[in-house]
Amino acid sequence: MWRELITSLAEDSDYTYEFAPPATYFQLDRLEQIFAASLPDALRKLLLESNGVRQILHYKGEHVPIGQIIWDAETIIW
Repeated sequence: MWRELITSLAEDSDYTYEFAPPATYFQLDRLEQIFAASLPDALRKLLLESNGVRQILHYKGEHVPIGQIIWDAETIIW
């Protein structure tokens, strides 16, 4: 679900998105312990689908990483 939605943002643009492997349940449990709160369902589902998403610009034959548009679990904790 999330991959398709994010990928659709790049249609007719010079950008693509790089999806990380899914977060582990250990990482999600750690987030909840650190913040002493349950993760919102949408965030949990997103991280289980892809533990972070990077935006890539395609310009004059080059692939230029722009940055993370969705942080991975470790970056959220940091």
